[in-house]
Amino acid sequence: MMLTFVKRQNVIGTVRGSVAEDKSLKKSMSFKPKSEKDSAFLVSALKKNQNLQTLTKIDEAACKLLADAAWKKDIPAGEKVIEQGDVKADYFYLVEKGSFEIFVAPPAEEADDETSPSNLLANGESRTAPEPQKVGVVEAGGSFGELALMYNAPRAATVKAKAKSVVWVIDRANFKRMLMQAHWAQSEA
Repeated sequence: MMLTFVKRQNVIGTVRGSVAEDKSLKKSMSFKPKSEKDSAFLVSALKKNQNLQTLTKIDEAACKLLADAAWKKDIPAGEKVIEQGDVKADYFYLVEKGSFEIFVAPPAEEADDETSPSNLLANGESRTAPEPQKVGVVEAGGSFGELALMYNAPRAATVKAKAKSVVWVIDRANFKRMLMQAHWAQSEA
């Protein structure tokens, strides 16, 4: 089996200084108007994401710009928002309402190998690959999808709406641009 990767353009930041003061950054990002309540929710959810905070400390101004770049989307119950292994990882999601289940399938080598001990029945016949295992749930106020964007890697899990849900979506370009700018601003301080 051969891996294929989607060709992506790199996002490279050259402007340094405060994220809030960077006019070129504001011009390059696509903004959608938000109510004060929506903006506050998004900033709070962004600050709660441990992966983002570990990579680079995102300040209030950066969170507000990311929030401004988000758009709202309704997700019906049962819909897969992210599919494990998908190389087209273009969005980060913040859950406003509803919940999402996270599933991880066994490693491809083990699932594909019919002679693997985990795929053999007692009589020696092979069985179908094991079902993905539920490893977590993301509730309102949580977020998911950032790892594939941060590391330019295939999706690590499948994420499926447990109930009718509402998410805020941030695209790859705005997400990467903001993280790069926040990193430069930190290194200057």
